[in-house]
Amino acid sequence: MPETAALREAEREFRRRFGQAARAHRLRLGWTQATLAAKTGLSLKFVSRVESGAVGTSAWVAWRLAAALGVEVGALVGGAGAGLAGGRAPLAGDVSRFLYLMNRAGPDERRRVYAVVRALLKPAPVAASGDARSFKVPRPRRPR
Repeated sequence: MPETAALREAEREFRRRFGQAARAHRLRLGWTQATLAAKTGLSLKFVSRVESGAVGTSAWVAWRLAAALGVEVGALVGGAGAGLAGGRAPLAGDVSRFLYLMNRAGPDERRRVYAVVRALLKPAPVAASGDARSFKVPRPRRPR
C-alpha cells in the first residue's frame, strides 16, 4: 500500500533528522558520544544508533537527551518533522510543549502529573466474572 510506504519513509526521515539535530548539539558542546551516553544513562551503542537515525526514541529518551544537551526537546524534534504533512510531525508541538513543562516542573509537580497519567491508563473496572485479570501497564525498559 503506497500510504504505508510513505509513512515508513516519513518515519525514517524523522529519525534521521532527529539524529542529526542530536549530533549537532552534542558536537556544539564538544562532547563525544560516550560523554552523552554517560550523561543520559543510555548505552554508547544506543546513542550512536539514535544519531545515525537507525532507531527512534521514546518521548522520555528524547527528553533525557535534550536535558543533557541543554536544549528543549523542540530543538531536536522541531526540524525532524519538516518533511511531514503541514511541515511538522503529528503532535510534535504538543509533545514538545508537555516535555518542556515537565522539564521546568518540580519533583512534587512531576509526581502529581505521573499520578494523573497512571490514573488515566488504569483500565475500567471489569464485570466480576471470576477469572478477569487486572491490566498491567508494562514499565518502559531501559535501552541496552
